[in-house]
Amino acid sequence: MKKGGAAKGELVLAIFELANCFRNGWGIAKDPAAARKYYETAANLGDTDAMNEIAWCYLEGFGGKKDKFKAAQYLRLAEEKGAKTLGNSCDRRMDADEDIDS
Repeated sequence: MKKGGAAKGELVLAIFELANCFRNGWGIAKDPAAARKYYETAANLGDTDAMNEIAWCYLEGFGGKKDKFKAAQYLRLAEEKGAKTLGNSCDRRMDADEDIDS
């Protein structure tokens, strides 16, 4: 059994869903900064969907400053944890200065 078990998984999911509520204004006023904070919290607790979302926040500057380095870190971490989202591995090719069209 994983450390924290099912209760931790449910808590992380709740934090991720709270971030979605703040992002989209579901049942509460939209608050990009709060959404970003909760996405990052869920990501740091191991949620791969949250890792993808916080990466997007850093990439687009949603709820705070843009930070492409942190965005790439979270995308790579999500991939390492098994999240195979289309486009996540593209940044590795760009880092290596490879021709994307090849």
